[in-house]
Amino acid sequence: MLRAADEKLLNLMKKVFVESEAEGPPVSSACGRLLYTLAHLASRSSASPAILEVGDGYGFSTLWLAPALADEGVDGNVYSMEAGERSREGA
Repeated sequence: MLRAADEKLLNLMKKVFVESEAEGPPVSSACGRLLYTLAHLASRSSASPAILEVGDGYGFSTLWLAPALADEGVDGNVYSMEAGERSREGA
């Protein structure tokens, strides 16, 4: 799990998680692992999968979704949309 992740990514995940706590409950690490697993499994059904994330807040869940595609070795994309200006700036 998280083969594409390195120390730099894990440190970024910790930083984003702490920052997002100020805005309300962020996606937990357990939910992040579930998102990773689901994205990893879904990426097996397409050579170039696309994931659409709506309301990404500070991007913590994006940090779980993107490595799943990289670890599967597919040419996929994660698209994130955020309506809140403050969250967009943080992400």
